[in-house]
Amino acid sequence: MTSAGKFCALCKRPLQPATVSRLSGEGGGYKVALESIPVMACAANHMRLIGPEFVGEALDAVSKGELSGVYAANQQGFLGRRTHCGKCGFEIVNGITKNREFRTNLPLESGASMQITLSAPWIRCATCGAEQLPRVTDLPQEVINALTRAFRDAKIGIA
Repeated sequence: MTSAGKFCALCKRPLQPATVSRLSGEGGGYKVALESIPVMACAANHMRLIGPEFVGEALDAVSKGELSGVYAANQQGFLGRRTHCGKCGFEIVNGITKNREFRTNLPLESGASMQITLSAPWIRCATCGAEQLPRVTDLPQEVINALTRAFRDAKIGIA
């Protein structure tokens, strides 16, 4: 993911590796915060992500339970949909919703890592004790919305 020899799309100056200390965005009750974000920046401080695959890697770091430990409940049933645990599969009857933060690190090619924090409503499975997001269908889209807002607010373009 090197951008050696690349130039800024706005001012045509050369891009150099840089790091954004922190940014965050919200979408549909989900808040995503990123720390130590690697970017490419020109002398005029126009920034771009290090590569288009970066957003997908950040999304996977949060939304794939087997990688991140973040599970999301599934809705099952044709009539009268019921919530089932994303880890053990048992029905969650009285899932008490509370807001909670989950933090994970995304290893980067450079050997460094970027911290990702997801703040969202959570429920607990009484069977296995796994804390998880209320619905798996919301997670990828809402995290993408939050990431998009974070990058847009920080004026970071996608490479």
